Amino acid sequence: MLTEDDKRINFEKIKALRDPKDDASSNISNLPFEEESAEEPKVIENIRIHESWLELAVELLRWGEFTRAKSLVQESNLHSRILKD
Repeated sequence: MLTEDDKRINFEKIKALRDPKDDASSNISNLPFEEESAEEPKVIENIRIHESWLELAVELLRWGEFTRAKSLVQESNLHSRILKD
């Protein structure tokens, strides 16, 4: 167990290791990262949930979860017929 004096000494040692040139907040404009490109937002109409259910069902089949895969495929089939997709 460290005493308060040991903690203080270790803290001072850690502070002494700090490199003053390594300060990203002062020169943030010089960082070598590219700016993020603006992408189109994901709209809920672009995500077809029944297609993702099919992918999940395939994964379940690989792991031998046949009953759960069957339920997902049936639900996916129902949704695709409702959406006429």
